[in-house]
Amino acid sequence: MTIKSKKPTKISFSSIDLQTLEFQFLVKRQDDLIQWLKLPSIITKEESRQIDNIIFKNKDLVEYFNEQELIIRHISYILDLVNFYGEGYNYFSERNISAIIDEREISGVVDFMVAGGKYTPTEPYFFIQEYKQQKNPSGDPLAQVLAEILVAQAVNGNEEVYGCYIIGKYWNFVSMKGRNYSVLASLDSTVKKDLESIILHLKSVKEYIEIEVKK
Repeated sequence: MTIKSKKPTKISFSSIDLQTLEFQFLVKRQDDLIQWLKLPSIITKEESRQIDNIIFKNKDLVEYFNEQELIIRHISYILDLVNFYGEGYNYFSERNISAIIDEREISGVVDFMVAGGKYTPTEPYFFIQEYKQQKNPSGDPLAQVLAEILVAQAVNGNEEVYGCYIIGKYWNFVSMKGRNYSVLASLDSTVKKDLESIILHLKSVKEYIEIEVKK
């Protein structure tokens, strides 16, 4: 008699929620234990000028952007200041990743990730999940980022992985070590002090990735 192996249950990023992560994958929030990466201390004069320009153009509009407008007219200019591209890594959008974790297959299309590779992603290191408006986001952006991080841990073997989810003008940085995660306070990308902090957090991720790809 042939015994057929049981196929793993499939869960998509778009449908996952915090309850599933907590009950089925034992993911736990521990803000008091997990630290973010050490931040660089410098915003250059040119970066400061460009930050002022981003805020001037979008401060009164960003909450009314649809998703594509948010990406093209706001998020892309912030990411350009950091330039997630270098030897051994690149940034990718709308790419599919998957892994089998605890006998379940988690998969889906990622809005934005920085990963090893030049033309196609290999080891993923950082994720951004984008949502268009504070008033009416769809899905669970935090749960989606955490699920993407679980997949990254399985793919690249790193215990600690970083991410961020964006709702309108607000950026929320996430770090996860093992199955424990922390979320930093929201940063308003239309306020100069907060946008400077967003840039510094992204720079710290870039420095971390450049170290990882050389291992």
